[in-house]
Amino acid sequence: MIVKVAILDTGIDDWLVNNSNEINIPNIVKGNYIQHGTNCYLILNKYIIDEKVSIKSICILNNDGSGLIENLKSALNLCLENNINVVNLSFGTINFKDYEKVRKVINEYYHKGIIFVASTSNEGFTSYPSSLSTVIGVQAKESNSIIKLEDNNIHLGIDFIAPSIHKLNIFDLEIITLASNSYATPYITSKIVNLLNKNKNLTFNEIKCKLQNVNDIKLINADWVEKAYIYGNYRKSNAKVYFDITENIDEADTIIIYEYDEEFLKKYYYKNCIYLCDNVINWEQKYLFWKPSYVEEYILKSTYIKNEIEIPIIEITFNLQEDLILFLCELKAIFKNNDYNAYVISNQVDCILYDLNFIPNKMFCNNKYTEKIRSFLFLETYFKNIDILIFCVNVENKNIDTDLKITLSNSNKINLEILFDEKIITNTYNNLNKETVNDIYVNIIKLLGDIDG
Repeated sequence: MIVKVAILDTGIDDWLVNNSNEINIPNIVKGNYIQHGTNCYLILNKYIIDEKVSIKSICILNNDGSGLIENLKSALNLCLENNINVVNLSFGTINFKDYEKVRKVINEYYHKGIIFVASTSNEGFTSYPSSLSTVIGVQAKESNSIIKLEDNNIHLGIDFIAPSIHKLNIFDLEIITLASNSYATPYITSKIVNLLNKNKNLTFNEIKCKLQNVNDIKLINADWVEKAYIYGNYRKSNAKVYFDITENIDEADTIIIYEYDEEFLKKYYYKNCIYLCDNVINWEQKYLFWKPSYVEEYILKSTYIKNEIEIPIIEITFNLQEDLILFLCELKAIFKNNDYNAYVISNQVDCILYDLNFIPNKMFCNNKYTEKIRSFLFLETYFKNIDILIFCVNVENKNIDTDLKITLSNSNKINLEILFDEKIITNTYNNLNKETVNDIYVNIIKLLGDIDG
């Protein structure tokens, strides 16, 4: 069976291809902005080896090149109905508020068997869906050299750098595409289609390994889960994980492991895995896999950056018997609701299940990591357009200089102390509820002023 691929874009010029190539979404009215989609089609068609490959075009973008996440879901439903294997996306969003919505849609259809290839933003910041673990992210390079992976592109979520300047023939007219991430993407898509035409059983991970010429894929984010089975004793939090949980392991797309059990691992190695233990294990190459040491490895590989982090940095000491994960999630949500993009760090490894960022203990305690952790966080906060950095690790911090320190502790009540410059704010609360967290947020804003300013 020949591979089927779809270009989700602005549509293509009908006079260049047979009308059967178009799959229409009823609520999208195709305008005049179709040259972009046409170029993507021509690039893809140029580099696909097998002429029998079916290339479909789904117009998902409006006349100005913009679109809605709701239209993406409709388009992917059409892809399933038409048995499409690979989807080329030459668009995305850099708005952090769109992240969860885009991830939910992409993960749903990834687990239904669609392979996504997407361009990163031409603005140079982390974009969605290209940065997701369930998507092959692409960035352009002006030369026509071979595709290449660079470790520092983890901050953009990029898997490949690829040529975007292509000579295309439209009848007797030759055109040369401009340097653009959008035009690098169909080049990578063609490579994937060619691989699948040789072996249709290749998994998403195996495709990436073959194109990158590596033995395994080390993911920094555990963001792919739609439905998980949790094994072992885990800390109960009233915060919600970002995915669904099932008691039936056969229904799960991912197992989350809190306790090492060799027999269990042997039995269920055929699933995606988030491994939260310290024991060293290897996982089947076919599946998505995350473990804490991957984060440490990426931090140690970070390029040295001499620039200082210029956004406010808050250190929280949390000496309470309360739900720390819930507190951090609610604090992050309040910043988000007020249009601040907060990067929240914990040293509790399962914080990644709650859309928080994990950094290992030893990277805070040992000053040999100072430059590496500072450079890593500078790149993370720069590319992700972060407004404020918050970390709560409850170990001796030797590596991050902070602007504001918050201490939450117990006596008969909850005591708050905020230290900023020479100012100190103190308060007491009966319990740590949403109103308390909101009051802490208000005090932070009063001390720091307008964070964007």
